[in-house]
Amino acid sequence: LWPAAVVHAAVLLIALSRTGLGLAVLMLGLLTIWRGSRIAMAIAGVGISVAMVVYPVVDPGFVAAGDALGATGQYVSRGESSETMWTLTGRTELWQAVWTSIAESPIVGFGYHVASSDGVLDVWGRPAVRTAHNLLLHILASTGLVGLGLFAFGLIRPIRRAVVALRRADPGRRLRPLVVVVGGWYFGWSLLSESFMGPLQPESVCFFAILGLAVAQTCERS
Repeated sequence: LWPAAVVHAAVLLIALSRTGLGLAVLMLGLLTIWRGSRIAMAIAGVGISVAMVVYPVVDPGFVAAGDALGATGQYVSRGESSETMWTLTGRTELWQAVWTSIAESPIVGFGYHVASSDGVLDVWGRPAVRTAHNLLLHILASTGLVGLGLFAFGLIRPIRRAVVALRRADPGRRLRPLVVVVGGWYFGWSLLSESFMGPLQPESVCFFAILGLAVAQTCERS
């Protein structure tokens, strides 16, 4: 676990993926609260409280804290303005263009992984082949209402049954934390990207492998 944590943390920092890094921090925090040692969390809480009392004595001007916050802000913004950050780095402009494209073929879309009639969206200063950067919007643009309905039926039904099985089955007790944490990560990731519905990528394989493990619990019960 520890060598993997070091390597994965370094990769996240090098990749400059703000969404991935933010989701990792959020899910690890929730996992720590949910599964962590209560004694360790109490010790950490006391340590943070003591540090907050002692720090103003050591650095009355909060110079070191200001430098750290400034470096963190530069890393997160990557040189982009606050206006660009409020538009989710231009995603709102992209989503508006995708909605306009959807109106041209709302029933069947334009084909899997294609967000417009010619596959090109003219946003961010130049036309290029782009995805919708949102899971449901990408499915709606590429496969229309027909594809979105099939997607909902094909995914919600097995997930609903798997949730029931994981709550009751004994083997599900070990699988449940993994499904909850990874499912939460995919939910956040899907808000700003096509997630597992894009090309064959590691996140696609991981999602359907974990979904298969969860669905297997329903097969064991039947």
